[in-house]
Amino acid sequence: LSNSSFNALLKTLEEPPAHCIFILATTEMHKILPTIVSRCQRFAFQKIPYELMKTRLENICASEEITVDKKVLDRVINKSDGCLRDAESLLGQILSLNLKNISADDIGLILPTSDSETVLNFAEAIINKNPATSIEIIAQSVSDGVNLEQFAYDLLEIWRTLIIIKTGQQKLN
Repeated sequence: LSNSSFNALLKTLEEPPAHCIFILATTEMHKILPTIVSRCQRFAFQKIPYELMKTRLENICASEEITVDKKVLDRVINKSDGCLRDAESLLGQILSLNLKNISADDIGLILPTSDSETVLNFAEAIINKNPATSIEIIAQSVSDGVNLEQFAYDLLEIWRTLIIIKTGQQKLN
C-alpha cells in the first residue's frame, strides 16, 4: 500500500465501526507500518512442511495433465520458503509455458539460479579465508548480470546442505 493508503487504513483502525473485524494477512510483515502493527493482534503461522507442499504441487500438475521434473518442484518449494500461496503462484507461472513436460532447463527465466560452480568457489574462498578471491567472484558475478539475491540464496542452500551432511542428518527438506 502507499503511505496515503496506510494512513487511511490507520484512521479506520483507530475508529472502527462497531460491527467490523479486520483481518490483515501478509507474508511481508516488514512492509506494514509500525503504527498499524501496534493496533493489531499478531498471529505468526508456521511454514508448510516440504512434503505437504510437494503433494499439493504434484496434485496440481496431475490435474493439469502436465509432467514437471522433480528438480523443478524442489526449486519451487525452496524458493517459496514454506508459503503455499507463493509456491502455487510460481507453479502457475511455470505451467503458463504451455508445455506438457517441464524440465529444469525450461524454467530458467521464471526461477533464475546462479551458477552452482561459482557459488561453490565463493563458499570455498570464504572457508579458506581468501577475501580477495571472494571479492573477485562477486565482482565477476555482478559483471555477468547475476542476481545477487539469488546468489546469496543459493549460497545459503549450499551451506545448509553441508551442515546437514556434517551433522549426519538424513533429511534435507
